[in-house]
Amino acid sequence: MGTRTTADTHAAVRLKSILMLAVLLSITLMLGGCRNTTSSGTRTVSVRDITLGEAVAAAYLTSAGEYDYSKKTGYLALISNDGTYTLAKNAGMQLGRLSWTKDGLFIADAQYDYLIHDTDKADVIDSAKTSPYQDGLIAREDSAAHIAAYNVGFAGDGAYEEDIVITDGSRSNRKRIVTRSYMPQMAACGGNVYGLQTALPDDPDVSERGGVRLISLMDGEHITATTVKVNTNIMTGSSRSTSNIPCRDNTMTFISTQYSDKGISTEPDATPLNHDPNDYIFSDASGAKQYHTIERWNVTNGTRTVIPLTDEQGKPLRYSANSMVGAAYDERSLQDGHFYWASGDGEILDTDVATGRTRIVVSAAVETETGSDDGIDFWQAHPRMVDFQPGHVDIWQRPHIDDDNGDARLMRYDLISGKKVRDIRVQGLVRFMENQDLADTGFAVRPE
Repeated sequence: MGTRTTADTHAAVRLKSILMLAVLLSITLMLGGCRNTTSSGTRTVSVRDITLGEAVAAAYLTSAGEYDYSKKTGYLALISNDGTYTLAKNAGMQLGRLSWTKDGLFIADAQYDYLIHDTDKADVIDSAKTSPYQDGLIAREDSAAHIAAYNVGFAGDGAYEEDIVITDGSRSNRKRIVTRSYMPQMAACGGNVYGLQTALPDDPDVSERGGVRLISLMDGEHITATTVKVNTNIMTGSSRSTSNIPCRDNTMTFISTQYSDKGISTEPDATPLNHDPNDYIFSDASGAKQYHTIERWNVTNGTRTVIPLTDEQGKPLRYSANSMVGAAYDERSLQDGHFYWASGDGEILDTDVATGRTRIVVSAAVETETGSDDGIDFWQAHPRMVDFQPGHVDIWQRPHIDDDNGDARLMRYDLISGKKVRDIRVQGLVRFMENQDLADTGFAVRPE
């Protein structure tokens, strides 16, 4: 062995210093507790410490078991333009949704409500939930408040209960209301919020065919449950991905299906068209006789306007019942007299509110030998979530639930030309979801 030089001694000292620094850094990270990384290297923080930063979109990851709330853990994924993402851990929420407004990103879990900001620390509001099942979440138009509905379930004697929670950024107020059914759709109209509920056949206010009940949820700043109107013989195109209905000038607008087998209402309260249902009825593959419509409900008196949906040639729009139940739209779908929505088949559609004429903006994906084309492959995706903004729509799509090797995609389409203007691949998120037994139930993009 040679004689040890001064250079060797200095090198040894430097190496020892580097090793000590590495050990101290590891201890610091372990003791920090509020921040770590996943196996894929993705940064994970507490939802209390997260900021929006440069995020362009967000997804809410909650327990995959629809009725299993034993694992009370959820994650908020904040997605950047390059497809990288940050995970924020929270107490979880079943079927949790998101709302992103100019005031920030609103998210609720089992214990708190949060309003997350670009750079400032999140507002954290005590808001313990008695039910983890979030039926709906919507921002109130005249303030920074958010209103959420939580499904409590049947209470006996045919009654059904929902918890309505109002959160304004500093405090939360909860009240239980008694209804006849759950409330899958909500609309913010001025300073009030309204809900649509399926009226079951045992509801004393409807016939054996059932119907839909319009409920006012607010009286000023107070939570109420006042029935405005009950209309029968209607099935709305509601789905888990469509909880918010657009409202303009005190009029809600949404897509629905009329079933002849359940007795079509041929005389709605008001209609600009004297249409004969027999001119539009068709049978789908299951044999169900139906026709599809766009509806407008005046929330002050419940007046209902029904217009049949047709293609650009005036022929009835023929979608299956499953496709219509899977229709997706939101509170910004109504733009300059046009109602933009997604069918369950994966098409983005533009319906003229005055006439019902509907054009295809973006076609569904066509499978080829090399895979899907540039369209939207909704049937192979789970779930189907959209976020409409003025002039464009963002679509959250992840691979089939059995394919945990694919990537989630965030795609943006121009609503006039139908051209894709953004396509972000979120690498590694699906694998994380599968490993943690999580489902993506909420989606929102940064408002412009």
